[in-house]
Amino acid sequence: MLPRHLHRRAVLIGALSLSAHPSMAQHLVPLGAALQLNLPPGFEATEIPTGLDIQQTGNLRSPMSVRINVDVPLQLHYRLIYGRHQDFRYSIGTRPTGGSGGPIHELRARRMLPDGRPLAMLAYRQSERLPDFGIALDMLASVRPRN
Repeated sequence: MLPRHLHRRAVLIGALSLSAHPSMAQHLVPLGAALQLNLPPGFEATEIPTGLDIQQTGNLRSPMSVRINVDVPLQLHYRLIYGRHQDFRYSIGTRPTGGSGGPIHELRARRMLPDGRPLAMLAYRQSERLPDFGIALDMLASVRPRN
């Protein structure tokens, strides 16, 4: 049995991690005419001609900004961090032109839809250290055809 103060902390940490994961999606958001994605709590989506513009809401010092585009080719950064997450590739670059919150970090990710069209994502967050873009990658992974 955990001491009472550790049990409360474990419950709080578990609640925070559940609320930030797209599997606990607030709702499905249409992406174009035939696709949809899971929008996690704490984010708002606005439809744009090429896809979705997604903003993190709440009283945050440096909220994440995400843009997901359909049929728009995207070049990855030429250096820094490269990786794979499920069936797509991504890279993270840094722009030193941030402000007092540190540099602006940019995530670029792309994947192919089952019909062969490209799906591209750009995500930005200002931070002293390299931010965790896991929730943005999960949003891209959640894109699927509408039922």
